[in-house]
Amino acid sequence: MQVINPDLERAQAEARHLQQSVIHMRERLEADRILAQQASDRMRAEHTQEIRQMGLTIAEMRAQLEKAAVDKERAVSQTTNAFGAQIADLQRTIQTLRQHMEEQVARKDAAVDRATQELASENRQLREAVQVMREQLEALDQRLRSKVCLGEQA
Repeated sequence: MQVINPDLERAQAEARHLQQSVIHMRERLEADRILAQQASDRMRAEHTQEIRQMGLTIAEMRAQLEKAAVDKERAVSQTTNAFGAQIADLQRTIQTLRQHMEEQVARKDAAVDRATQELASENRQLREAVQVMREQLEALDQRLRSKVCLGEQA
């Protein structure tokens, strides 16, 4: 025979109810843990994908920056070369002009030297002519004086 103890039955019923509640809570906790783990895995996968995409974007930006740097360096080099060529052209032009000016100065110096020599020659000829005229004037003067003296004596 079984002795029925209402307090014991109530306590056992409560214990079974608590056990069921604990089991149910454990099941809910496990389901929540699984959902949280799945959400965490999804987020990790999304973040990993975002990080990969950022890595690709950074790599693309780096490649673009490197290409821009190379292009800029090339442009600077081309500009420098162009300026160098222009400077060389200007130096050749200056040298050509300098030679041309030196040649003109040399021709003018030679012309001045020739003109100076011609003037010196003409000057000598004029001096000689003046000397001849002086001598002729002196001879005429001598003759006139002699005639004047003869005329006075006569």
